[in-house]
Amino acid sequence: MSEKDKVLSKIVHERLIVQAKCYRHCDRDASFHELDSGGKGVVGLYVCPSGYVSRVIYFDQEPDIEWYKGFLRAKISGMRVEGKDLRIATRHPWDLGLKEAEVAIGEGSLAPYVLREVYWSPPRTEKSGLPVGAFLCSRCDRIFAQDIKSTNRLCPSCSGR
Repeated sequence: MSEKDKVLSKIVHERLIVQAKCYRHCDRDASFHELDSGGKGVVGLYVCPSGYVSRVIYFDQEPDIEWYKGFLRAKISGMRVEGKDLRIATRHPWDLGLKEAEVAIGEGSLAPYVLREVYWSPPRTEKSGLPVGAFLCSRCDRIFAQDIKSTNRLCPSCSGR
């Protein structure tokens, strides 16, 4: 991991991961679960204890949107991922309470902005009249679609369905 990636990861984990509630599923706390992005910034999701995925976020200085769409499509089974479903936010040093010196890296720097966040919120759809949501497989870290009230924690591949 490069020095710049280490600083990015530290900023994300110290300043951007917040306590959150599950969104559109239940009222329990959701936790941040980081996915392996292969060195392309930090990618993680907020997931409740039932495995429901509220949001997937890609943090990077110069996010590669096409890469992120491909990453999501490879990780997700049974749900669409389209560019119109992505939102981008810019986080400046002052947004995070950082001074320019705190984001300087040798001769390089994360300035003029600290990073960008690209959000994907799984669409909540209907299948056979039942609401369907995105869930994180507890075994393989794939995101899969299922009935929002299901207690199943395994994707179709891991459960043998």
